[in-house]
Amino acid sequence: MAAPRFFMLSWDMSFLFERISTDGLYWYVDGKKTEDVKSWRAAAIFEAGRLMTSRPDDR
Repeated sequence: MAAPRFFMLSWDMSFLFERISTDGLYWYVDGKKTEDVKSWRAAAIFEAGRLMTSRPDDR
């Protein structure tokens, strides 16, 4: 019996950080307010991802 195989797929979505941002209250696309933040947790995770992928001199 063969052991189960697990595959990990990942996509580089870092290009979204250039266009999308949030202040925790609203989502912005290209600097324009587009909609209310419905989940502060999602907004926080998104911004944490931005910090993790940014270079130290960009912070």
